[in-house]
Amino acid sequence: MMWITNILLFLTSCNYLPPRTAYKAARVQSNLRIEKSFKVLDFTEEYSFTGEGIINIVFQLNEKEVETLEASCKKKGYKKVTVENLINDGFLEKDPEMGMNLYNRDIQKIDNGYYRLVARDLYNMDFGITVLDISKEELIIYVSIP
Repeated sequence: MMWITNILLFLTSCNYLPPRTAYKAARVQSNLRIEKSFKVLDFTEEYSFTGEGIINIVFQLNEKEVETLEASCKKKGYKKVTVENLINDGFLEKDPEMGMNLYNRDIQKIDNGYYRLVARDLYNMDFGITVLDISKEELIIYVSIP
């Protein structure tokens, strides 16, 4: 009887099983607690026939959710969004005039926020980045798959 309960618990809480939702994908990519109360503004997945693609997820948050996520970001080692940090991580070129758009959002225009970059191969655009924009009260998850 206990094993049935364990299997049901696994199937209902697993982020890797269908159906694929913005909430599940965001949990896996961001390593943050993504609540069902977060309003999905955008959930886009685009892939080519050869497998390249992007995942873009944007959540609108309220003030309390932002505070909770900010504390979680600090605890999990997220960095402040600054041009210097982005250059040091290799995400931006030394010339910050180049900019970096994450699905039509320039990360350099975020004046108050945190980010986590998972760079497998930045040269080939193989990375994932999670950005908490405190001013706009948004959580952005962007993944580029070469």
